[in-house]
Amino acid sequence: IIAMQEADIPGIGDEDKQACAILLKDELINPYDNLEEIPKDDNYFQEGWQYQRGSKDEEGNNIGVDYDKAEEFFIKAIKANDRRDAAVANLISLFLKRGGSEINKGLMLLEVFGDLFTKEKLLDLRFQLIDKSGNFEARELILKYAVKNTREKKNKCIHYMFHLAGVYSKNEKWEKSKECFENCLTYMKNHNDIFLDSDEKFSKMRVNANRLIALAN
Repeated sequence: IIAMQEADIPGIGDEDKQACAILLKDELINPYDNLEEIPKDDNYFQEGWQYQRGSKDEEGNNIGVDYDKAEEFFIKAIKANDRRDAAVANLISLFLKRGGSEINKGLMLLEVFGDLFTKEKLLDLRFQLIDKSGNFEARELILKYAVKNTREKKNKCIHYMFHLAGVYSKNEKWEKSKECFENCLTYMKNHNDIFLDSDEKFSKMRVNANRLIALAN
């Protein structure tokens, strides 16, 4: 058995491949490789979703939530091809809630079943997992990749640009933070037909960017 290498991660570009490899470098095997198919003898996805969501008691409190059971049934749903894409997405949601070592489980799950999703959705799922990891280098790489690959979807692109600038700021990379926030402002100016000055959300983004640029000086 050998540790996972970058070349073992198919279907993703250089920077997001590197970001995944940083977090998976110590993983020996992928537990989701070659899952045994099973017949669809039950509504496995529905069962998993019920354990994930729980229900409300008379006082409005959540009861019946069991993430371990939810994971078990979502895995069965994947094996039985019972709403497989939704089962994978819901598992990712569980792993994000748990954090820690579950982040790597999510990335390995997407290695095997990532082709169930559009390129944009797959990127978003990987980004959420890598961002949750808190690893600076991996976050920087996935965000650089995201910015480059969402240029045609400007609202999504500016979201990733601001997030990257924020990562630099939080990690006291002041020069990179300043440059990135300046790029955000330039991008918004170049596309002011979308990022309207009159829109309160975009106005706040500009104010925050200028404030953080000043702090970086």
